[in-house]
Amino acid sequence: MKSKKIFIYVIYFILIFVSLFISTFMSFKNVTNKVESSIEFVTQGGYNYTVDYKENELFTKESLHDSSTKKLPGKLINKIDINFDYHVEFSDLVKSNVLYSVNTKLIVGDTINKSFPIETNFSDSFQGKNYDLSYVASIDYNHYKEIYNNFINEMGVTPTGDAYLSIEFAIINKINYLGIDDVNSNTIKVTIPISDDYISITKNSDINTNKKTINRVKDNNSINSFYSVSSIFMWIVSLLLIFSFSLYHSRELEVSSPFKRRIARILREYDSIIVEVRRLPSLEDLTVIETTTFNELLDAQSSLEMPINYKLENNTAKFVIVKDNLAYYYNIKENKKV
Repeated sequence: MKSKKIFIYVIYFILIFVSLFISTFMSFKNVTNKVESSIEFVTQGGYNYTVDYKENELFTKESLHDSSTKKLPGKLINKIDINFDYHVEFSDLVKSNVLYSVNTKLIVGDTINKSFPIETNFSDSFQGKNYDLSYVASIDYNHYKEIYNNFINEMGVTPTGDAYLSIEFAIINKINYLGIDDVNSNTIKVTIPISDDYISITKNSDINTNKKTINRVKDNNSINSFYSVSSIFMWIVSLLLIFSFSLYHSRELEVSSPFKRRIARILREYDSIIVEVRRLPSLEDLTVIETTTFNELLDAQSSLEMPINYKLENNTAKFVIVKDNLAYYYNIKENKKV
């Protein structure tokens, strides 16, 4: 009996230790996302332009770079050719599809914002480490000035705000490399004021020449979710095992007391003649005989051939036999010998 009890305790300790270990392990287990492939690249881009003047005695056709701060005589400009350039360099061989478009807008304060597409969604593809794109947008400066002047004449009022042309060169680079599908977008904008005065051509670009990296990452969120759910489940199992062990240990403590063992032995040995009842028979109006030992109560039961009524009340085991107007009873309390 004792060896069985020890065995049960050992099993409980092993199960609780294992469940707590697994619960703790899964609580701190975290699988990081793994980079499966990576590509680095650098983009560059800008423009230069050529001015075509009307017939005059002072200015001839000339090329200027975008870094020039030279003022241009707007009244004499006929046409401006803007040469856009775009360059991208990768750290390894890639496949790429490049889409680009060129669009001109005539903007006059808050009054006019009209687009004049030049090139729409032109596509080019390449495979390699480097790619260069060059496009010349021919801007009929004099034509746009005529549109502006006709509008003023029709309205009869000079609109408020600046009047200028915005030429936008938009590039979309679709990159394909070892499972990486990514899109890199860039825009170069050139602003040309519409005026008879001296003007300056300015540029605005979102191209950043810093090195950029694109990674293909293996998503392990599902694995981490599994560990989280498993951790919660194992913590619940651990708590249930601890609770079950506490109940078992409490019952063992109760049964292991001398009083409990004594009652358990009596109920086990004389099960055929002892009846556990919810309420003992009333002893009023009966002749009550208190036996001095439990063996004497057994003798009375043998002669009367009546069952022994048993009930545990306030840590006192009460045994009663009732027949006709006689009642035999015996009580067992703590430290009382049978």
